[in-house]
Amino acid sequence: MTDWICHSGASVFLFHRVLPRDEPFFEPELSTELTAFSDFLDWIGGCYEVVGLDELVARQKERHDRKRPLCSITFDDGWVDNYRYAFPELSRRKMSATIFLPLRFIGTGRRFWQELMGLFFSELPRDARLVSTLEQIARRSPWFPPLDSYRGNYGAVRQLLLSRPAREAQEFAERLIAAAELADRLPGRSFLNWDEVQEMLRGGISFGSHTINHTILTTASPATGEEEIRASREELESRLGAKVLDFSYPWGAVGISSREQVRQSGYRYAVTTRPGLVKEDTDPYLLPRIPISDSILNGGFGRFNPGKARLSFAKNILKHRSDIAVRITEPNAQKKIKILFVMDLITEWEGGTERQVHLLINSLDRRYFEPKICFIFEAPELPAATIPCPLLVVSSKNKGRLSLPRRFLKLLGILRTERPDIVQAFFQEGILAGVVAARLAGVRKVILSIRNEGSWQNHLHRLALKHIASLASRCQTNSRCLWRQEFEKGRQHAPQIDILPNGSDLSKFQPASPADRAKARRKLNIDEKSYVCVSVANLSEIKDISTLIQGARHVKDYMSNCVFLVVGGGPLRTSLEEKSTELGLNGSVRFVGRQADVRPFLAAADVGVLTSRSEGSSNAVIEYMAAGLPTVLSDIEPNRELAEGVFFRRGDPIDLAAKIAQVARDEELSRDLSSANLRMAREFNLVRFVERAQGYYNWLASAVKE
Repeated sequence: MTDWICHSGASVFLFHRVLPRDEPFFEPELSTELTAFSDFLDWIGGCYEVVGLDELVARQKERHDRKRPLCSITFDDGWVDNYRYAFPELSRRKMSATIFLPLRFIGTGRRFWQELMGLFFSELPRDARLVSTLEQIARRSPWFPPLDSYRGNYGAVRQLLLSRPAREAQEFAERLIAAAELADRLPGRSFLNWDEVQEMLRGGISFGSHTINHTILTTASPATGEEEIRASREELESRLGAKVLDFSYPWGAVGISSREQVRQSGYRYAVTTRPGLVKEDTDPYLLPRIPISDSILNGGFGRFNPGKARLSFAKNILKHRSDIAVRITEPNAQKKIKILFVMDLITEWEGGTERQVHLLINSLDRRYFEPKICFIFEAPELPAATIPCPLLVVSSKNKGRLSLPRRFLKLLGILRTERPDIVQAFFQEGILAGVVAARLAGVRKVILSIRNEGSWQNHLHRLALKHIASLASRCQTNSRCLWRQEFEKGRQHAPQIDILPNGSDLSKFQPASPADRAKARRKLNIDEKSYVCVSVANLSEIKDISTLIQGARHVKDYMSNCVFLVVGGGPLRTSLEEKSTELGLNGSVRFVGRQADVRPFLAAADVGVLTSRSEGSSNAVIEYMAAGLPTVLSDIEPNRELAEGVFFRRGDPIDLAAKIAQVARDEELSRDLSSANLRMAREFNLVRFVERAQGYYNWLASAVKE
């Protein structure tokens, strides 16, 4: 029976590493012991017709021989042991194979992040201090969830990094190894060099592309994926002096645009890690393979067991058959990912969430994404020219405000008409109605957005949100503390909560030079010798500008030349100005109103101040950091995880005044805070934000199952 299953098509066998028994490897499921590999080659030499992958694909339409079917041997990644151990065994039997190369690792000392993480976690039980190292690097990575759920758990961290853009995962692992001082524990190089590639090429081995940087195409932006696919072929052809026709998807991950990008880049075929056989009707750009490792080949004591191997092959093939109906309905041709952002309404783009939604939509490459906004309520005061994508409205003012049931039914109708791939819900009714309606409309991926601590929620809101959250595919937050909040409230399981940190075009927020600082102060009519505190905030209750004003009064006890610039508008402006006058601060506290460009005020400042009682992830603080300002911030968790600052007791104006004076008097502290904030600000720049956002939605849309 197993022979009938295994011989019903051509087999493409997938290896990674071939190692002698005494050489350990961080991923046992990707390693094959040398003796078992040798026995396996002898076995397939008798049972199969072993041909190169090019020939196997060229003969795909031929009627195959069930007694002696075609097979090919492939290796992913280009490990150095492919040359040292596998190549001699193949040459001895005059067998060909194809090795897929990630070009930026070949001929270098670089390591995959998986290998680096494997080393770190192998050392962790022997050195408890490494836990604090992991926490330190995690804190510097604003997308990394709180460590409690990941401490000592290699599998959980590995799974998390597999969902991140490849560059981000690689940087995280390299920072971790450097901080832990483990680089000297790494063995010799991991990958082939180009001389070995050339020798193997002369010896009958062929080579294909595995991208430039071993980029997982489902977590990269589609544009990055396209560049990795195209450029790797061009560079490899230049290196080899021959045509490159074959491609292997790293980790077998096929993004929603990847298949078409491979085809358009000039490849003739591509292999996946999906188990199965190549048949006459198999898509040449989604060729299945049969994975090989020790656990599949060995019958015990390191010996090859043909019976066990055949049984394993048959199970994998049958699993593929039972799953194929799900997989072939997935979109493989390049198409735009349709995203519908559902929210109550937006009357301006200056609020924290509003700015981020605007930036998010603008960051989506229209070649690959098709975003639309759906407002529950019409917002005529919002200029049409500022809306970054097509707008749909549930309840129009011209037709009278619809009742809640009618709003829900109309939203449901919009969703059924639009048929988006992804729905993301914001704000109160956007979440409560949007998630339910999206599910009823059959939307595959529904995201619930939590971007603050939920000051708007009462008991009924919290109860409804807990139940509705279970209907969402994912919960997206913008900070580690909100991740913890959602996890502790039990609204989502940890793997379903994602962090998409805020972003900004930080190229606009460079540290001011002495000349720029003097110029900004002259324009604002501020004395050069004054110590200037800037606070950028909406003048609302939650931002607690009242504490800032009272703090300004107490600062006079420490220094008389302090000026406070309050940048922002809001409902409390009149009462706050009256309070400032009452305290005799007219010359010290200046309300400059809402500003389209806050840079002149940051340039004039010595320190950035935020007095909020609650935050998700403050855009203002990110801008302070990018401008190189030291910061004095309310002591709440979101601020502590965001910046290197001095923190005062929330709502305590006396402590605020003391902390401002501390930073003003300690020049070394001020410089250290400035430098640390500048380093951390890089994590929130526009390039990283775009990469994360596009990679995130590509990952969601490309997933076969939730």
